Amino acid sequence: MDNRIRFWQISETAAETTNPILEARFAHEGAILNVAFSTDGKTLVSSADDRTVKLWDAVELKEKLSLEKQPDWAPALAFVLDDKAVAVGRLDGSVEFYDTQIGKVKSPAKPELSRAEPRGIQRGKEVRIKLLGANLVGVTGVKSHDARIKVGLAKDAEAKSSGIWVDVMTPHDLPRGTYELSVTTSNDESGRIKLHVDDLPQVYLSGTNRIHAVATLPASFWGAHEKSGDLDQFDFDAKAGETLVFDVAAKSLGSKAEAVLTLLDASGKVLASNNGFDGSPDPLLACRFAADGSYSLRFTGSRSARFRM
Repeated sequence: MDNRIRFWQISETAAETTNPILEARFAHEGAILNVAFSTDGKTLVSSADDRTVKLWDAVELKEKLSLEKQPDWAPALAFVLDDKAVAVGRLDGSVEFYDTQIGKVKSPAKPELSRAEPRGIQRGKEVRIKLLGANLVGVTGVKSHDARIKVGLAKDAEAKSSGIWVDVMTPHDLPRGTYELSVTTSNDESGRIKLHVDDLPQVYLSGTNRIHAVATLPASFWGAHEKSGDLDQFDFDAKAGETLVFDVAAKSLGSKAEAVLTLLDASGKVLASNNGFDGSPDPLLACRFAADGSYSLRFTGSRSARFRM
């Protein structure tokens, strides 16, 4: 490390001695810790061990702004908010945001959460989930609004403005239901999103219009339909005298899906169908099987939406 920023011309092969240096510019009194480009490639930010941070015109390599002297080394740099701000992370654990036009401290935009992925987890296990939303780079903490659920930011996962990773731990005896999470910054808190906790194994479906071979029941399946008319089929075995209940949550989760469940035997004969139950717009089927055999359950929706079954 030294105190200069250098630009090289990289050849097609990038072989040694074929990459001439174009420019070397004295940048800081101290050794440079990090540099980062803006997303449009027009601005560069640099930090050094003299606790200085500077913004540069990346095309001409000319200094644009020098930020206030930092209270500690700042090895973490990132442009955020569509390059309107730069986030400066320091060794003491603090983060500050600066306006890239004037170099002054900029209050980060309020964090926003839209949903968790996956939306449901099995209780009694430590699970990593992703919280999706906006303005999440400056998040410093995650909050569970039920003391029985322990949550924390995943320390080994990169945070992005659109999503952060969170580790969730639930006790074995936590009641099934919906619980709320939010995230915090140094001076603000997001709205709350819902996380569904179940006692069943959770299966997360990828894609639509697929046939899923179900090896073990009971289970909760989470999926999403991209367009009206999409279909998921679940193939399973049942024994004579066994009763299985198929319960869909779609509109009850805020989804727009108008779902239909159809149960068929191995020959394709329809055994039962339902598109709503007991005043609920979400379907439910209960079937006591008369014979051992292979069966199929088809889930269709009239709109693109997410669901749990």
